[in-house]
Amino acid sequence: MDIKEYLSQAFYLNKQIKAKEKRLEWLRDIAPGPSMRFSEEAKVPGNPRASAVENAAIKVVALEEEIATDILRLVDVVKDIEKTISRVDSIECRTILECRYLGYMSWEEIIARMGYARSYVFKLHGKALRMIHI
Repeated sequence: MDIKEYLSQAFYLNKQIKAKEKRLEWLRDIAPGPSMRFSEEAKVPGNPRASAVENAAIKVVALEEEIATDILRLVDVVKDIEKTISRVDSIECRTILECRYLGYMSWEEIIARMGYARSYVFKLHGKALRMIHI
């Protein structure tokens, strides 16, 4: 894994979590839930309708647990990246790395925030990457 891949881990893990959260929202929207009314027949064990509700609930819970696990992993990855970035000597370089890899900012946002020319921001970014040893 190269330095950019290492630093980008949090960004991609965050994207994966967001995608799973959207899937969870979708699943909750389409899954039959407790708000639905069932006749006494629907509550009989072995009834396909009762089974569908149970299966939907199991899928929702499993996806919630997966998201929780991913969030814990994201927290660990972010801590590790923060520790790595904190070892960069230049405050300008650290700021660029933090904005890009922890703040998930676009280059345009970083350029506007820093008030530097595009080429200078890229030059500082390259310098910052060379300062990191993983």
